Amino acid sequence: MPRPWLHVTMQGVGFVDEVSTADTTAISESVRRRLAGVPWQVVKFHRLTARQQAIALCPTPTSAVCSIRDAVREGISDVWGVCQVPERSESYSPHLTVAYVNTPMSSVPVVKLMETVDPSPVEIAIRSVSLIRLRRVERSYTWDGAEQFNLGSNGSG
Repeated sequence: MPRPWLHVTMQGVGFVDEVSTADTTAISESVRRRLAGVPWQVVKFHRLTARQQAIALCPTPTSAVCSIRDAVREGISDVWGVCQVPERSESYSPHLTVAYVNTPMSSVPVVKLMETVDPSPVEIAIRSVSLIRLRRVERSYTWDGAEQFNLGSNGSG
């Protein structure tokens, strides 16, 4: 995964051609308000994990990322109602993808190789969330149009 495209996916809203400009604007304003009340969070990435279609690093604590996502979902719900928020919250598993699996293969050699790697832990502060237009081009995700939503203070700075 090229470094500029490293990300933790939070929440989909919908396809660009299926979400009106008015709804996008209203959701953006609501999400911005909701996130301003959420303290920024520090998470650690350390252990590689094999997922169905990727190799990823999972943040700890996951609850830090989930609380941010919950605020994003509440912002969408403010506009569309709770029953219209896309993607189930129960199935969300925060992760940072470092490589995609794009051919059928056994996971055994990959898992064995991952067991030999012990990366140093990295802590990052999540201070903002971006609204983006996501697309997949040539087996790689890219995006543009990022709009930043800042999180509130965490009390330590």
